Amino acid sequence: MLYFLWVITFFGTAFCMIQFPNSSKYKKITLYMLFAFIFILHGWSSGAYDVNIGISRYVNFDFYQSFTEIGFNYLVLLGHYFGLDYRTFYVLVSLFELLVIFWFVEKNCSKSPIVMGLFILYPSVILLQYVRNLVALPFVLIGIDALINKTKKYIIKYTVLVLIASTFHSSALFFLFYLPASFFQRRFVVIGSIGGVVILETASSWRFLYNFVKQYVSSSKADILLRTANATGNFGRIFSLSFAIAIFYFMYYFLKLVFSVDMDEEKDRLFFNMNTVLFLCIPLTIKFAVGFSRIPVLIFIINYVFYVNKISDIRGQRKRLLCYCVLGIFLVGMLFMSFRNLEYRQLVLYPFFEQNELIDWLF
Repeated sequence: MLYFLWVITFFGTAFCMIQFPNSSKYKKITLYMLFAFIFILHGWSSGAYDVNIGISRYVNFDFYQSFTEIGFNYLVLLGHYFGLDYRTFYVLVSLFELLVIFWFVEKNCSKSPIVMGLFILYPSVILLQYVRNLVALPFVLIGIDALINKTKKYIIKYTVLVLIASTFHSSALFFLFYLPASFFQRRFVVIGSIGGVVILETASSWRFLYNFVKQYVSSSKADILLRTANATGNFGRIFSLSFAIAIFYFMYYFLKLVFSVDMDEEKDRLFFNMNTVLFLCIPLTIKFAVGFSRIPVLIFIINYVFYVNKISDIRGQRKRLLCYCVLGIFLVGMLFMSFRNLEYRQLVLYPFFEQNELIDWLF
């Protein structure tokens, strides 16, 4: 059922935005359709590997408390205090997450249905299973909105929001790099990121990171994080991570050089720098924790806002469609790489679509 809805929602969005690109009525209808589908897909998910871990973290919270971030622990305790079962808890949490995601996209992109349509294609199936990452994402998005639009006291606001996000998933601390990167020109951020990669790759000891995480969460959590650095499948994980970063650079220069899209605005520099900093995720994933490999997945939706805004500047529907087709090919490639392994498909992809509690109840 959800496979069918996934296809219908994606192509329905594409059809509406091609046939009625300037209709506010169809835009609202499309957004409501997208929200309803993603809400069903996310709020009632059950069976997939990471989703099951999230459910277990709620049901058996006593067991997980010692190695779970403090913010997520308090959120779970709050749910138990109000007597919520795991399903009601995650439905409410997913509602909050999706409201912020749609708010961010709608505020920063006039063609928001296209952004969410691209999100449906990739990485919705993967991202919607990262329970704690998704709880942290709304705070990161609110912070990035402040960073993009330079709202009043945005430096303090951004820092506080990222720190709050990190109490739900510690890898969110990575987004603190975006703040200093926002002040520099592209070439300095490129040089700094390359230098950072070299330093992280050649570091002989990660004791300072271990001690930091130990103080921030617990020694058991730090031990778990350090053990994941040499996790099975790191080669494929790094390849996918690198490919995800490369997509931005290809689209950036494809739009700039082929279609002469202006890339000289302040926001363009910020998006470029944010993606450049992502190179630091490669050594962090290899030497510290696989959780850092999820950071590029988290910002796909932010990049979609950038792509869609820039593609909208191109005159001619055929040229715009060409850009979206090129981007779509890359996203299909990412989807293929994510589920190329049969075991991973059986643990993640199939149950995510085939074990949804709302769909099971209705049908």
